[in-house]
Amino acid sequence: MAEEAITPKRDEYCCVPQCNGNARIHKDLSFHRIPSLKKPELRKRWIIAIRRDEGPLFKIGNNTVVCSRHFKTEDFRWTLVRKCLKPDAVPSVFPWTSEVNTRKPPKERASVHKKVLAEIHVPSLQEFHTTDDLPTENLNEKPSLEKSNEVSDLHGECNAKLMELQKILEDKELEIKAKNEEIEALNKKTDT
Repeated sequence: MAEEAITPKRDEYCCVPQCNGNARIHKDLSFHRIPSLKKPELRKRWIIAIRRDEGPLFKIGNNTVVCSRHFKTEDFRWTLVRKCLKPDAVPSVFPWTSEVNTRKPPKERASVHKKVLAEIHVPSLQEFHTTDDLPTENLNEKPSLEKSNEVSDLHGECNAKLMELQKILEDKELEIKAKNEEIEALNKKTDT
């Protein structure tokens, strides 16, 4: 025999955790008794589904009910007078099930390491002068004193640029080392 809806004579409250189903307030809900001890398998499936265990704080009695919010429409059959649960129906719609919980997955966050590296500006090779800026000379020509002075000046400029770049590189390596230490400190804080 199918579980029939209870006609609310007094306050009926849904026993499902996080549900506020109340017969006086929600007139459109129907309330259904947990199957009796005569149907132990079905009763056990209901208790597991609603995530309630009998104990000192929760006893299943004649007035322990589950509201219609926790059943799918296909769990009901309609009579001329009212809707009844099908004999094998088990509540399956809850706040903790994926059908009801349509929360979007959390946005992916950048790790602390990626954030720190993003803060460090490492100049690219395009930002520095390339060899295209250097004067080219015909290799067949004999070097003149003027050209050797140019080469000497160019050599000095290249050495100065090299030293400048080495200094920038050292500074950036120190920044990276400091940021890595900062990351380690933050990771230790999150671990504790």
